Amino acid sequence: MYKYEKEALRYADEAFESLSTTSILNYMSTMRTFFTVYMSGSDKSLNQLTHMDINKFIEELNIKRKADIFYHLKIYFDYTYKKGFTHNIFKNVIKPKNMFVPKKAISLDKYNKMKKYIMDDSEDIKIRLTLGFFILCGFKRNVVPRIKNSDLLFDEDRYYLKLKEKENSIPLTKDLTNLIHHVKEKTGETDFICKYKSDDDITTEISNITKKILGEPYSPQVLANTFIIKALSIGNQVYEVSELTSISMKAVITYVDKGVDTIDSQIELIDSM
Repeated sequence: MYKYEKEALRYADEAFESLSTTSILNYMSTMRTFFTVYMSGSDKSLNQLTHMDINKFIEELNIKRKADIFYHLKIYFDYTYKKGFTHNIFKNVIKPKNMFVPKKAISLDKYNKMKKYIMDDSEDIKIRLTLGFFILCGFKRNVVPRIKNSDLLFDEDRYYLKLKEKENSIPLTKDLTNLIHHVKEKTGETDFICKYKSDDDITTEISNITKKILGEPYSPQVLANTFIIKALSIGNQVYEVSELTSISMKAVITYVDKGVDTIDSQIELIDSM
């Protein structure tokens, strides 16, 4: 048994508490393997661990698991370093070659808090709409402040966004349709729906409002990442997500883990033909 196992796993509970239930189970499994099995019999305190301990642990893993384990451990030791429980252990840990690094996104719990805020009629409607364009549409920072009243077209039960560079209109959620309806009533056809002087201004406002809602600041990109990751995770294809978010398929592909198990899925595909 690892001498500091209880303390180490308590920090893990804290580090992963905002994640989904499934993620917590996966991450905690990693931490138990590291502290309960790998560190068994060691009397090193957490703060005495070094990057060499972690490098050796990752090196001995099955190649298919290295990327996930690296990421789990990084979140854990970044948390302990931030809280002052350990030194910056992960600074010199070797990243597995060709490792997929997940895009930063907010947790499910924070996503739900954000949606609740967006639908709260007592809050500023312009800010709610701006947040919605990022987290419910996945739009880039340079798209949102350039959306004009005339770019939003209503058809049946929802609004569609018509961008000059896109052949097809982009369908928007019914939640956003409600907000847009109220904002359009108060703006002229050539007016911008979300008025900002610059891209930096919109980043500052999103940072400030997310800190108010979620307890820590997030950028527009992180909110957009959250939408794209969710869209891909429920089975949408790269082309569909590209069309919905107005970003290139090449950019969307960077959100997809093209790890070593790709060959297995390719064999499964050709054998099924």
